[in-house]
Amino acid sequence: MTGPVPGTELPPRGLPGWWFSLPGPVRSVGLVAAGDSTSKLIAFVGTALIVRLATPEQMATITLFVTLQTILLQVTDLGLGVSLVKHLAGIPPQGEGQARLLRTVLTSRALLIAAFGLPALLAGPWVAVHVFHRPLFVEPLRFAALATVGGGLLAFVTSYLQARRRFLALSLVRIGDGGGRFLLLIGLLVLWGFSVPGVLWIQVLVPLLLGMMGLLLAPRGLLARAGSVTEVRTLFDVSRWILLATLANMLAFQLDSLLLGVLSSREQLGAYGASLRLSSPLQLLAGALGTVLFTEALQRRQPHQARRFFLRTLRLTVPLGLLGFLGALVASPWLVRVFPQYAGLRPLFLLSSAGLAAYAATAGGQGVVLALGRADLVAAVAVGQLAVTGAGNLLLVPGLGALGAALTTGTAWVLSAAVYVGLVLWLTRPRPGGHVTDRTPPPH
Repeated sequence: MTGPVPGTELPPRGLPGWWFSLPGPVRSVGLVAAGDSTSKLIAFVGTALIVRLATPEQMATITLFVTLQTILLQVTDLGLGVSLVKHLAGIPPQGEGQARLLRTVLTSRALLIAAFGLPALLAGPWVAVHVFHRPLFVEPLRFAALATVGGGLLAFVTSYLQARRRFLALSLVRIGDGGGRFLLLIGLLVLWGFSVPGVLWIQVLVPLLLGMMGLLLAPRGLLARAGSVTEVRTLFDVSRWILLATLANMLAFQLDSLLLGVLSSREQLGAYGASLRLSSPLQLLAGALGTVLFTEALQRRQPHQARRFFLRTLRLTVPLGLLGFLGALVASPWLVRVFPQYAGLRPLFLLSSAGLAAYAATAGGQGVVLALGRADLVAAVAVGQLAVTGAGNLLLVPGLGALGAALTTGTAWVLSAAVYVGLVLWLTRPRPGGHVTDRTPPPH
């Protein structure tokens, strides 16, 4: 039985006809932004509540947990998520190729979690106390290792949905993530009151449950067999530059909290962590734009198509980035009144917001560079970010504490945004005998 001719389908009930007259990228951004906005708004209310109730010392523990969890999730990913999105785009939705790739990615992730997560759980706390003499890291490290299982599973599900451009399902999964954490937080506060272990257990359990449920959205037969060693090697061979970029980028933007935990006081780390948590609306904006534009950019593999696509995205991303920073600027005076326990919170918040706004304004750049086959340049940018943040944090954190970390991180985001704009314009520049314009509308 054949389906309808493309372009003649009736719009689903509940959605107005004008919605389907919008360009594909605009619809996708709107759908993901709506889902992400709902999820992150719920999560932001919960985060703001945690920041309000926590002391700077308690916030330092939560900040280290987030940092260590991010590191472990990236180490147990090694570029698999980006590689899945990139390579699944060239495989038909039906067929053995899709299931084989998904099985290989899931198997690889499970092996990496066993290789890195178990040692972090079993030996990490002992090393933190007896080798580095940093007992502050013990509790965050244990919970971060436990959270790697659910976080990795949830990341696999969201990568698959992003690759298949199933943005409605992706939005629902993210709403479930934010809503689940918020409801459990309210239950914790009502039944037992605020406690750091309770907050951290929520971060462990919600992604695990949601990731297991999310596997139902994947194709049937996903767990029929594990990926072979040959398939795993092939996957990492094609994603080696993505792997390097992922690791370098992860280290670049986690050094701040790590070095504050080692070189500064708990109060400084707590204040810096509070500023990062309160800037999550701009993280939402950057993440939503990056999620959609990355997938759309991979469809533009010719320089003239990529250039036009990127310039068109700037019409959307630049105003949104500016509006986001203006919103942060307006909200910043209220921070001192609502969160008086954190010293110097306002400048930390504004510096983080400025960097995230710059990243959001150029969110399509990385996807365009990858679509043009220059993953090596993405890796080079990430290594440059690592060099800038490493040098900046080592120089500024000992003397300025949290302010030095915020200056370094904000500057690194702004510089990386400028570099991606320059790379896209350079890679798609007019060439002798070539064309940089094409009046054929790009595919949606």
